[in-house]
Amino acid sequence: KPLEDRNILFTMTFGNHDGEAALRKNEQFELYKQSPMFVYADGALEDEEATFCLNIENKFLIYLFDTHSKNANGGYSGVNTEQLEWYRSVRDSYKNPLPSLVFQHIPTPEYFDVIKKVPRFTKSCVRAFGDHKNEFYTLDPHNSNLRGFMKESPAPPYENVGQIDAFLEKGEVLGVYVGHDHNNSFVANYKGIDLGYA
Repeated sequence: KPLEDRNILFTMTFGNHDGEAALRKNEQFELYKQSPMFVYADGALEDEEATFCLNIENKFLIYLFDTHSKNANGGYSGVNTEQLEWYRSVRDSYKNPLPSLVFQHIPTPEYFDVIKKVPRFTKSCVRAFGDHKNEFYTLDPHNSNLRGFMKESPAPPYENVGQIDAFLEKGEVLGVYVGHDHNNSFVANYKGIDLGYA
């Protein structure tokens, strides 16, 4: 309602907790569609309604990825290979790939590549878990474009399906922005792509 009252367009992507809600995600998505300010496009796949791409005047693309919830291995999910193939098909449908931003909830494993592993009692370090259990990290002050803060460890999927590698293939993705780890708000650069927390 605050957005509607101000005539502000908005879009969304699901987080892992949305799959735990009383309403199924497709039912939630239908509620978003009822807002005249909600902007979306056709879903990537039949069961990926909240994975879609917004085209801004054939000059810029915004990709929204549903990163799902938990995996059978106990870790968090991320995008799957079908979503990556969909991304490539959209990217390659343009004669020249358009500059793009990506928004999703769960970070990719490369978020560990833009922070610094440190000894346990280093000032302001955070303890990691999962694949990095009992390791400690801080923001890396030598990373280009670094700004912000990190108060908890990234929690990416255990398996890396190559999402960032796919974005690097043609270099049109300028940044990937995630949520998930609630106490983080930073941007750091990985091979020319900004990896950010909101």
